[in-house]
Amino acid sequence: MQTMWDRSPETRVGTKAGLTVMWVLVLTTSTVTLHSASSRAAETDEPSTELAKKLANPLANIISVPLQSNWDFGIGPKDAMRYTLNIQPVIPFALNDHWNLIIRTILPVINAETAMAGMDSVSGIGDITQSFFFATNAEPGDWMWGAGPVLLWPTTTDRLLGAGR
Repeated sequence: MQTMWDRSPETRVGTKAGLTVMWVLVLTTSTVTLHSASSRAAETDEPSTELAKKLANPLANIISVPLQSNWDFGIGPKDAMRYTLNIQPVIPFALNDHWNLIIRTILPVINAETAMAGMDSVSGIGDITQSFFFATNAEPGDWMWGAGPVLLWPTTTDRLLGAGR
């Protein structure tokens, strides 16, 4: 199995640069998330369990920036690797006393080794998925529901990283 580290330095440069950019995004976004969560807890004197419940609820009235990290191995005849970091900011807006508009965006940052001979490894941004949920403004312990459209924005930086539309 050939990894990106088995290749010549000339062919690794783009892949290494892509990984560096991804790790900078991971560390920066993690710092922002941790800072905003701790600031919110300090401002409102909420117990950490209540804050944890709100962060776990995708319809909660709290701004969050969760990160999802995916490693895929054994792709194609070259047993290639693909790393995807999904940056998923969630921003709620109060429309009135009973309804919220919650906007959730998924921005995939991808580094994919070549899966077949004759192709280059690619790094960049995938297609952005954006959800708009209209949700009830429920009290703790009450049922909460939300519904709304989901849009796929063709924002990929390389045709191999997106849906190709």
